[in-house]
Amino acid sequence: MSGTSLDGVSTALVRLSDTPLGAELVRFRQEAYSAAERGQIVDAIARGGARDLALLHVALGERFAGAVLQLLAEGRVPPRQVAFVACHGQTVWHEPGRATLQLGDPAVLAERVGVRVVSDFRARDVAAGGQGAPLVPLADVMLFGDPERGRLLLNLGGGAAAEEYGAGALRARLCRPAHRAGAARRGF
Repeated sequence: MSGTSLDGVSTALVRLSDTPLGAELVRFRQEAYSAAERGQIVDAIARGGARDLALLHVALGERFAGAVLQLLAEGRVPPRQVAFVACHGQTVWHEPGRATLQLGDPAVLAERVGVRVVSDFRARDVAAGGQGAPLVPLADVMLFGDPERGRLLLNLGGGAAAEEYGAGALRARLCRPAHRAGAARRGF
């Protein structure tokens, strides 16, 4: 994952279970973007044309693939033991309810790692009328949910996201940019 904060690439190796529904973190790795990488992303957001965005899309796909392969190597897990890679991509534009664009070519990622890739979570959620953050609420319910007490969570990444849980209901929405890079990109 790489979010709107533009701080780097986070990879996690997770064991999922159906019964009971659960997720176990096996390994985690965080890699900061270099100044050049961050600069290239910021430039593409600010001034990028189609060619710049297409080249960055491929370059980020390569970067994400390298991060996944490094995580697997450190955990001594061969790619053939991985069911799928879920890749959020690098958000370069997000306007909840209207449009969203994530870069990091999933085809490049699939070719380099050799496993199925699931991507474009934000785009699908926005197309379905959501705010573009469909996975966070599910994970937060699994981690922080309580059958008797409600919860209010505030996620401060590139953008602030508020989630409210209680009485079997879940409400989540993106609020405002949460830090200077997010605010500058969105004109706040």
